[in-house]
Amino acid sequence: MIKKIVEDYEKKKIELQKEREKLKEENVTISKNLTKVFIQEVNQDVSIIHRNQKKIVQEIIKLKENTQELIKQSENWVSLYSGLSQSLKEAGDITNWYLVLEKRLNHIKDNLRSAKSPVDTGKKGESSSESQAAVESTNKIVKIEEIAQSKIAEPEKKTS
Repeated sequence: MIKKIVEDYEKKKIELQKEREKLKEENVTISKNLTKVFIQEVNQDVSIIHRNQKKIVQEIIKLKENTQELIKQSENWVSLYSGLSQSLKEAGDITNWYLVLEKRLNHIKDNLRSAKSPVDTGKKGESSSESQAAVESTNKIVKIEEIAQSKIAEPEKKTS
C-alpha cells in the first residue's frame, strides 16, 4: 500500500511537473507574443515620430532658406529705395538751384532791360559802348539760362 501511495505520488508529481512545464511554456509563449505586440506598437509610434521629425527638420531647412532669400530681397529693396530717394533729393536740389538761379537771372535781365531802355528811347548821355555792353550782358544771361535748362534736363534723362 505504501508503495502504491508512493507510486501514485510519483505519478502525480511527474504529471504536475509536466503540467507546470506546459504552463510555463505557454506563459513564455504568451509573454513573447505580448512583448512582440507591445514592441510593434511602440516601434510603430516611434517610427511615426521619427518620420514626423524628419519632415519638421526638412521644413525648418526650407524656412531658413526662404528667410535668407527674403532678407536678400529686402536688402535689395532697401538699396533701390535709398538710390531712388537720393536721386529724388538730388533732383530736388537741382530744381531748387535752377529756380533760385532763374529768379536771379530774371531780376538781372529786368535790370538790364531797364538800363537798356533809355538808350532805345534816345536819351542823351549814354554811349554806344554802354548799350553794346548791355546787349552782351543780355546775351550772356540767355546762355546761362540755356545751360541751366540743360542741367535740369540731365537728371530727368538719368531717372527715365
